[in-house]
Amino acid sequence: MLMNIEKSNAELDFSNWICPDIRPAWTLAKLRSSEEIILQAIEGEREFRFSEVEGYALRYFTGVLTISEVQNRLSAEFSRCDRDLVAKLVEKLVAMGILARSKGPRLKAIAQWLQHPDGSWILRNPEEMTFLQVSPEDKTIIEQLGVSQDASAAEFCISAEKLHALLELLAATAMLEPDIDR
Repeated sequence: MLMNIEKSNAELDFSNWICPDIRPAWTLAKLRSSEEIILQAIEGEREFRFSEVEGYALRYFTGVLTISEVQNRLSAEFSRCDRDLVAKLVEKLVAMGILARSKGPRLKAIAQWLQHPDGSWILRNPEEMTFLQVSPEDKTIIEQLGVSQDASAAEFCISAEKLHALLELLAATAMLEPDIDR
């Protein structure tokens, strides 16, 4: 799995990042004899142990929820957990080699653009049979995803919330390449 971790941790605000989908490469299992959770590679012999709280958080690494949304669920389930546990878990996963650096979200090569008569654009994924109708401005932003290593909302002159919402739509309609490195 890959995730864009390029700046120093002190400079980053992890809260709005979407937790990557680890399911294509990893499975979670609970040890019978303890509260520990094991993250096992689907291919190969790699496995890592995590606390029960970390394991609970890893259940939500599905490419849908943000770090802050997972943290909120964690805090609701475990009253005494670190308020930055999920952000620290991401750092831990990078250090362990489970997550790695990426150039960010990229549009799938199979995705096709179709111009609509009203001037908007339809992005179509023929494999998943999904589509998304966007404005010409959003089309320009989507086409730039993955081109710039440090792409940010400011670079596209939009709010962070708008960029986050656009990335969520792209993820929900299976338009983004999975960041699988292993």
